[in-house]
Amino acid sequence: MTAAVSLRAITDANRTAILALDVKPHQRNWVDSNEVSLRQAKKNTEGRPENYAVYADEQPVGFLMIGCFPINKGERPDWFVSRLMIDVMHQRRGYGRAAMRQIINHIRAKPDCHELRICFEPANKPARALYISLGFVDHGEIYHDEVLLRMPIRENAE
Repeated sequence: MTAAVSLRAITDANRTAILALDVKPHQRNWVDSNEVSLRQAKKNTEGRPENYAVYADEQPVGFLMIGCFPINKGERPDWFVSRLMIDVMHQRRGYGRAAMRQIINHIRAKPDCHELRICFEPANKPARALYISLGFVDHGEIYHDEVLLRMPIRENAE
């Protein structure tokens, strides 16, 4: 990877380009389209969704969405990476890893965060390898039929 990776707001100027990004056909079972993700974020504002376009230099290459909500009713809300996708033409270049490192640092700066969570389809072996290499821990948990990994952010994280 030689391009500078950045996370940027999704605006009217880049929305069409972000909506045009897609994954490989078999990966569509693993991640919702960016259009569906943005629609869900607009409807479910109580999770405080934050949406980002992933850029490599000046080119949009992916989409990332986080939110803060409890896993189970009555639990403490914590931050969750709800979506990460890198366009089919830009995969395997380190953009997903770079974007995740940036979002982890962004989450660490939030004083209300004790833990960062992420889920993925069990068949998505590349996602597992990426998230484990970044410091997420597998406790054998399943959430909505997906593997749930956790990353402690504050010492008092459970």
